Amino acid sequence: MWPWSSLSYNLFLLWLLCTMLSESCLVHLIMVITRDISQQELKQYDGSDSNKPFLMAQIYDVSLSRCPRLKRLVMPAWNRIKEAGICRAIRMWEDLESLTMPSIEDPACVMGEIGRSCKHFAELKIMGPCDTLFASTLVEFLPNLKVLSVRCTVLPKPALVIILDGFKKLEVLNISHCLITEGSPPAPEKILTKLDESILEKACRLRKFLTCMSDSCIMCQRIRNDEGLIRWYKYEEDLWKVDEVRSLSV
Repeated sequence: MWPWSSLSYNLFLLWLLCTMLSESCLVHLIMVITRDISQQELKQYDGSDSNKPFLMAQIYDVSLSRCPRLKRLVMPAWNRIKEAGICRAIRMWEDLESLTMPSIEDPACVMGEIGRSCKHFAELKIMGPCDTLFASTLVEFLPNLKVLSVRCTVLPKPALVIILDGFKKLEVLNISHCLITEGSPPAPEKILTKLDESILEKACRLRKFLTCMSDSCIMCQRIRNDEGLIRWYKYEEDLWKVDEVRSLSV
């Protein structure tokens, strides 16, 4: 059985046509295919695995704009699409509820657009480091967020405090296998081996708080070996689903 949605399958077929059709033909074709798609989940991958298709940025932008009733989106690596294109598409997505995205240097544009346009937005998964700027931006523009996953990445303790203090309506937080760091320049950062009582006290109000910082955990070992930026393509195919919030492990 084909493991992707019908939309993903159609996009994969487009990728196969890249060597046979001109770019303009491909853009026209994807507009036809996505014309009647609504309430679907649109996925894309980072291209690290040669078995997972990668579509040119222009085609991806067009497909986004043709799905006005999109509810869930998994974004590719940020350098594959233009910020202006994704912000333009977000303005159309009043029904967007869930987003998986890479971390970005200047998140205010995207988060601000989501906050203004997507009134039902409730779930966010960050694939990459979440520093204090990113955390502050999330709290500022997405105050009603209910589910947040920053699993398997570098998470400074101050950023974690911002998340726990700032999101008053947060119900589920996943920081499993994160490198929780503490310290500021010029002093070297220290990787915490456990969460202190102040963090646990702040997290006790959550319905679910997922965490793992065990030296014996294989995933924790891998994130340390990968220096906080896990290389998913090196490991088992569905590993990214393990220890994830169920609604985000699709």
